[in-house]
Amino acid sequence: MAHLKKLLLLALALQLVNSQRDLPSKRANEGDYPYQVQLRIVSTNGKDPPAQHCGGAILNTYLVLTAAHCVYPYIQNDNLDQIEVVAGEHDLKKQSGHEQVVQIHEAFVHKNYGLGAKIDDIALLLLRPELNFNEFVKSIPIPKNVSNTGNATLSGWGRRSHGSKSVTTTTHWN
Repeated sequence: MAHLKKLLLLALALQLVNSQRDLPSKRANEGDYPYQVQLRIVSTNGKDPPAQHCGGAILNTYLVLTAAHCVYPYIQNDNLDQIEVVAGEHDLKKQSGHEQVVQIHEAFVHKNYGLGAKIDDIALLLLRPELNFNEFVKSIPIPKNVSNTGNATLSGWGRRSHGSKSVTTTTHWN
């Protein structure tokens, strides 16, 4: 039951992100959010570098929580192998040596999710191989007592406002 409450809290955070239009943010320092992962799309032509796609939160060494819209089309087209999960990432333009790149072995999307929906937009990713926890790669800290009120911290890379074409290249938080 405690795990269910934790997953629901994270799901609510994802719903909040999906409903926001503008998210003011500040640059994070490397290692500030060791539970943050990058989902990136691997080039099918072999020439282009992987491209930032989505983010997620590490639950344990083999599970990541993300938004269903990040993986659903790839599941439908049977090309989930085009997505890599990168833990320990901070600056998308520089390699620090802390990055761990793993594959998605299987993805589980909420049974009521439909493409483009803003509700039930949640998925679990089963990783292979498992992540190796260290100073830069850890599971997300989840409080034991979850309440309906309070503050939450959001972290990741992406657009700072709806419709913006520019993407942040370092981890940011709000």
